[in-house]
Amino acid sequence: RSVVRNAFLTRHRDFEFELRGTFGVSKSIHVPLPDNVEEGTFMFINECLPGCRSFILPETGRKLNVGVGHTINKECPPELQSKDPAVVAAYFKKHWHAFDIDADEAGRQWVDQTWNTISQVHVNFYHSEPLRALLLGDAAHATSPQIGQGMNTALADAAALDGMLDEHKDDWTKVLPQFSKERVKEGNALTDLSFYTFSLSPRQQVALMTRQSVRRTLNRLLPWLVEPDPMTEVSRGMKLSEAYHLMSKYGVIRKVRAVNDDIMRDHFEKTNGMVREEISGSVAKKMVLFCL
Repeated sequence: RSVVRNAFLTRHRDFEFELRGTFGVSKSIHVPLPDNVEEGTFMFINECLPGCRSFILPETGRKLNVGVGHTINKECPPELQSKDPAVVAAYFKKHWHAFDIDADEAGRQWVDQTWNTISQVHVNFYHSEPLRALLLGDAAHATSPQIGQGMNTALADAAALDGMLDEHKDDWTKVLPQFSKERVKEGNALTDLSFYTFSLSPRQQVALMTRQSVRRTLNRLLPWLVEPDPMTEVSRGMKLSEAYHLMSKYGVIRKVRAVNDDIMRDHFEKTNGMVREEISGSVAKKMVLFCL
């Protein structure tokens, strides 16, 4: 929630603001860095536990932040809904195979927290000349953690603003519009790369990960012929807007957006009673209804 963003809504009729969930719930556990995992490693694991996926981010102090969750159109395993840490620990011991963790400690951390939801923010400009105000960081582009660039982008906002103030000798009439011009594309690229380069469809996600692995291998062997993976290059300094351009050029954004948006819309329509599940009916009848 942002007081400044609310002021933008009140003052500017052309200000567009979207707050949208990421269609999932999760919990995070903090574990020591395993011996078989390199420091600084970022991972995405499909089916880390039955019906769940995991986003794993490095932490300071040789630790990992292991986020485990599921999409809201899937049933959560009852063991992960238990308030008994021993039940959760037993489930981790049986099903977690990505790397070694202390399952008992994971169980204790798990039951001590509620399920978390994450929302993404999209807005169409970051400055207001009448208000003499700016949006930056989460107020401008709150995002899911899939690509691990939320904090980096907030810091880049601050660095860009500092550079513009130096360039224009603290003249805010020049700084404000330039900030939107340079940073809106980065903020919206951040949120869309976070949500539309990871598919809600397990089948499509496996295909994406396979394609990404093939590209990385071919780029390593034939760098003059195959371009590097844009999402890898982001961690090496590529601008998010450039990565978005390339992921769009490769067709990834369009394909994943179509699948993700369709899954979310289908869930919304069914849970709100707009569309009913057909329990029975002949194939012929369904074909006639479809044609009509």
